[in-house]
Amino acid sequence: MVISTVALGAAVSSLALAVPESLSRPVVSLNYGDLAPSVAREQTQNAFNPDMSLVFNFGARLSDSMVPPARRAGMREIEWGIAADVDPYMRAEAYIAFASSLDEDESEVEVEEAFGAYTGLAKGTEVRVGKLAGAIGRINRNHVDQLDFFDYPLIVTEVLGEEGLRAPGASWAYLFPGDRFNEIMIEALIPADGPLFGGSDTAKPVWIGHYRTFFDFTQDFSGQLGFSYGTGPMDGGTSNVYGADFVAKLRPGGTGRSLIFETEALWYQAGTPGSSQRNGHFASLALELTKRLWVGARYDYVQLPDGSDTLRAFSGGLTLKMTEFQLIRLEWQNIDSNAGASRNQLFLQVQFLIGPHRAHKY
Repeated sequence: MVISTVALGAAVSSLALAVPESLSRPVVSLNYGDLAPSVAREQTQNAFNPDMSLVFNFGARLSDSMVPPARRAGMREIEWGIAADVDPYMRAEAYIAFASSLDEDESEVEVEEAFGAYTGLAKGTEVRVGKLAGAIGRINRNHVDQLDFFDYPLIVTEVLGEEGLRAPGASWAYLFPGDRFNEIMIEALIPADGPLFGGSDTAKPVWIGHYRTFFDFTQDFSGQLGFSYGTGPMDGGTSNVYGADFVAKLRPGGTGRSLIFETEALWYQAGTPGSSQRNGHFASLALELTKRLWVGARYDYVQLPDGSDTLRAFSGGLTLKMTEFQLIRLEWQNIDSNAGASRNQLFLQVQFLIGPHRAHKY
C-alpha cells in the first residue's frame, strides 16, 4: 500500500498535537521538588555533564645566577577542574594537577583540592568535606593560576608547605546576617609532614580559625581584612601560627587603571624542642599600566620555622593579560639568604585555559 505525502504529513501533525506540551519541550533541567520539597531547586544539564576546565601553566627559567644554572623549561602544571551539583544538598568540586618542577626532572599527579560543599544545612552556613586548602591567610587558598606573580610568597612555601597547606579534613563557615560581610571559618585538617605541622591524625588534627570582613570604600575601591589562627601537633609538641591579611582592589570602570595591593604576615612557633617564635610577611602591588598590561612588585621576608635561615626576596615583572583566558608574564626575582649567596632568576610564564573559568577568590 502506498501512502501519499499529504496523508503522511497529516498523520504526523495530528500525532504532534496529541503529545503533551510538557513532553514536547527539550529537557534542559531537572526538578528535585518531589525528592525534597523543602530544598527543591532546578538543576541544569551539568547534572549529567559536569563543568570541566583545563589550565595550562608553562614556565621557563631564562636566566639563573646559581652555579650550575638551572635554566629549564616545561609545563609546570596542567590543572584539571571538575565541578557539578551532586543533588539539592551538595556541590562537588575537584582540582587535579599534573605538575613538574623547574628544579627537578620529575612529574607527579596531585589532588590540589577535592571536596563536597553542603550549603543548605542552615542559613548562612557552608560545610566542606574532602581535601581542602587551609584558611591560614588569603593567598594560601588560591591556586597557582590565580596568583598575580610567578609563584607563591615565601611565607607560604617555607612555612606552610611547597604548595601551601592542603590536607584532608572538614570546614565549617558561617556568614553573619546583616548588610556588612562578616565570615568566620573553623577547620580541622590532617596534613602530612610539613615545615610547621606533622604527626596529626583524626584524634589530633590541626585546628584553624579564620575571620574576614569586607569594605566598600567607594564604588570602585574595596578591601578585605582577615585574621587567622592555627594549632596542631609537631614532633611531639604543638605548633602555633597567627596571621593577619589585607587586600585592596581599585577597579575604575573601563579605564584600564586597576590596582591590587596585598600584604600578609604570620607569626609562628614550631612544636620542636628549643624552637622560638619566628615571623614572615610579604607585600605586593600590581598596577594596570594600560588596558591588559600590568606591572607588579613584591617584597618577601621569612624566618624559617626551624631557625636555620632567614630569606628576603624581591620580585618584579610585567604581565600581558591578553584576555581573561590567557596571559604572558616576564618576572625577575632576587633571593637573599643569611646562610648562602643570593640568587637572581628570570622567569617566563605562559598560561591559558579552556572550559569554564571559575571566579578568583577576592
